[in-house]
Amino acid sequence: MVASRHRIYETELSGSSEPLHSHEVPAVVILVSGEAMAGGKRLDQPGSWAYIPAGEKHRVAAVRCCSTGRDRSSLTRIVADNLS
Repeated sequence: MVASRHRIYETELSGSSEPLHSHEVPAVVILVSGEAMAGGKRLDQPGSWAYIPAGEKHRVAAVRCCSTGRDRSSLTRIVADNLS
């Protein structure tokens, strides 16, 4: 059995996006609230998620919610050092 380590980040976005970046290992972005774009995928329901492969350049950005007009999003990111 291989030990699995991962880092977990909680992020609040409001009307902005992160710079284009990549991770050396795979990552999963999970929407907690609001709406966001992550790795080209729209996250529009709490619990929706996007898988970002290792080395893939991506950005995470809040999206203005059409029902509330808010552009504030809360996300949790899990960056796995080993998914075995």
